[in-house]
Amino acid sequence: MPKRERTFRPGKNARKHVQGDDTQRPGGKRPAGKRPAGKHPAGKRPPGKRPEGAGPPRGRPPGKPPAHKRPAEPPAYRAPTTFGRKSPRQVAIEVLLAYGQRGVLRGENVGPNVSQLLDDRLQTAAFSPADRGLATELVFGTVRRRATVDAILKGYVQRPREDVQDGLWELLRLGVYQLVLMSAIPPHAAIHETVGLAELLGSPQWKGFINGVLRNISRELTDEFVNAPAEDAVPVPRPDATKPDAHRTAAHRPESATPPVPERRAGPVMLADLIKAPAAPTADAPPNDDSVEVSPEPAVAEPDAGLEEVREVATPVVSAPTDADGDQSSAMIYRKFRSLLFPNPEERFAEYVAGAFSYPDWLVDRWLARYEDEEVLRLANWFNQSPSLTLRTNLERTTRERLLQTLRTSGARVSVGGTAAAIQVESAARVIDLPGFHEGWFSVQDESAQAAVELLDPQPGERILDLCAAPGGKATYIAERLAGTGEVVACDVQQRRLDQIDESISRLRLSNIRTQLIDAESTQVPDGPFDAALVDVPCSNTGVLGKRADVRWRIGPSDLRELPRLQQRLLERAISLVKSGGRVVYSTCSLEPEENRGVVDQVLAANRSLRLVSDVTHAPGQPGDGAYQALLLIEG
Repeated sequence: MPKRERTFRPGKNARKHVQGDDTQRPGGKRPAGKRPAGKHPAGKRPPGKRPEGAGPPRGRPPGKPPAHKRPAEPPAYRAPTTFGRKSPRQVAIEVLLAYGQRGVLRGENVGPNVSQLLDDRLQTAAFSPADRGLATELVFGTVRRRATVDAILKGYVQRPREDVQDGLWELLRLGVYQLVLMSAIPPHAAIHETVGLAELLGSPQWKGFINGVLRNISRELTDEFVNAPAEDAVPVPRPDATKPDAHRTAAHRPESATPPVPERRAGPVMLADLIKAPAAPTADAPPNDDSVEVSPEPAVAEPDAGLEEVREVATPVVSAPTDADGDQSSAMIYRKFRSLLFPNPEERFAEYVAGAFSYPDWLVDRWLARYEDEEVLRLANWFNQSPSLTLRTNLERTTRERLLQTLRTSGARVSVGGTAAAIQVESAARVIDLPGFHEGWFSVQDESAQAAVELLDPQPGERILDLCAAPGGKATYIAERLAGTGEVVACDVQQRRLDQIDESISRLRLSNIRTQLIDAESTQVPDGPFDAALVDVPCSNTGVLGKRADVRWRIGPSDLRELPRLQQRLLERAISLVKSGGRVVYSTCSLEPEENRGVVDQVLAANRSLRLVSDVTHAPGQPGDGAYQALLLIEG
């Protein structure tokens, strides 16, 4: 039978005719003996020769063992070098790696804190407010919940922690934080973006490992939420209308998901009713003694953060349980896993709180020695929430009512605070973008910090000393309360911190305040006498753990013995500069007794001319930061 001719009939997958290609002619025939250039009959390709543009050969190179028999890859971190704009996650991992190199968890605690590291990178990043907020939440959240994330990872990473490179572990932390504690981020995005960071860090060999671990965790994570501690439940941030809005899109967080604003309580809530009644000492046990070991170099942070900028934060989208009174804002929520993660809270409560809420063991033990279990859970939960934003109206420049109206007109959600000048901002905002900032109409200051100045009660014409003034929030409030009269002398031991105060003085248009550099021993201080003094001492910051993400890892028990010595010396120095009949307010943002009433009692015992008029401890979250303040009167 004669050979049948093949006719070309183009189908849906047939390639189009290309000019100059004679393999497809309009007639459908290929000339006898002709073959496209570069093509070879089956089995006739020249040995070792591959078609041009064919790419690398398949399979591993000759002599290279299979992957499972190769030795472990050596650490291969190098600073990422990219062209173009960095993503928020890239900035976040750079900050986390730089912070990890400080050795905080190893007790070395050298170099800048995590906030300073982040600020340095955000200054050079051309981020939108949403991207800036995302980078901030990723950094602060991952540091704040480090112990929680590590507890989760230990159940899904078979290698011991010391056998995992630091950069790889930090990437896993960042991924788990997004997966478990930022439900506004879809799981596929959290995994994909985290895996991609390995390439930017110069370690593509980590990608498969990261992908496997995060996918396993994602499969074990449920959408079930409960309101009680459990071995298989992770405490997660709650939606809270008193906090700034999440980094979100409308699709991820509809307005209907925002709970109503709870009614605010006027004035501070005291810790007295929350503290355990002390047990009577027995013959076998001495009275409770909170003394701790000495640290040669205490870790301290600024007691009053006069932030000129507040960053947007991320909050998960869940339907939060309510407490017995139906108050959604105070209820805690826990997200369920399909496996056990933490110790049984019924049997090992302290260990559960330390791991699930992410706190050092020693701090949880101290809380349990003073507070009931329910209050310990409330404190642990509150300090893991994204911090709220409070403004202090400059009553020398405007009224609170006018500022409220101006802010509402701009679209900000605001409400009246608990002090005469306070305004609560309930929506995401960069402070420098709010109307009235550049005009000096307000400052950023928590209500408990404002309360210290109100306890001092500055009177027109008085000369007042602020011995530890930086970053200047309380000093400028004193000047505002003096209504353009008298004088405030704001002191600090670092010129760069005084420069920050001078910037605030200029922005607020204050003429009755000046700054002065003093030495660390407080010997080169302004000439007295003063009518009153504020001593807002460096402290452990245990009342503001939510606002300073890394403080819980920077301080230790030894700091709580060294710090009171410094605090007592500063208080005594301020008292020596105040005239008879004058007033001194001692202030901390600590919850620790030895830093608060313990220091005051030591000074009172050594100075018979002093009288304690009143003191107050502000409970964290009711409504603002934790703090302690004592008013002393010099009688003669």
